Amino acid sequence: MRQELDGYRARHEQHPVMADLPGDLIPFDHPSLGDWRKSKPGIRLAHTGSGFLLSGAPDDVWYSRETEELHIIDYKTTSSDDGATLETDWAPKYMRQVSFYQYLLSGIGHPASQVAYFLFAKADKDADTYGGVVRFDSIVRPYEVDTSWIEGALLGARACLEADAPPAPTEDCKWCAWAAAVTTDDGGAA
Repeated sequence: MRQELDGYRARHEQHPVMADLPGDLIPFDHPSLGDWRKSKPGIRLAHTGSGFLLSGAPDDVWYSRETEELHIIDYKTTSSDDGATLETDWAPKYMRQVSFYQYLLSGIGHPASQVAYFLFAKADKDADTYGGVVRFDSIVRPYEVDTSWIEGALLGARACLEADAPPAPTEDCKWCAWAAAVTTDDGGAA
């Protein structure tokens, strides 16, 4: 899908998957987009409050010719009947991820929309024959990003790093449970 969208990006045209979405969307064409979509360097932002250098690599960015805002796009592939939905166990982590990408875009000075999109490529399992080719349906799901947690998380992480002692373990943390299982009473490894 990325290569297909890149063709529309080069021509500054709307891809058919965007036709029914609000905002007159087209794939965003920007000199830094290639770097943004790579894990290194990604979109980079120096966060002054924490001193952290933040980065993230969205799958794609679309531009609204109507609002002049950018939308974060996350690609997902599925073959399950209920896979093209945001009502799953895995969805919250991807929702946080696209919210973080939106935060980065805003932080480097781009007008980022509060709406991100998940673009699902859903495999057609009902085809009579495949002939070596799997067909996919494209399904777009909007998501209203939530960046309200990010500042607190960054400042909390900095405070944790600077604390004299590690934070107390929590019951639902699998890493805390692992640490407790491998640590002896005197603090050494089991």
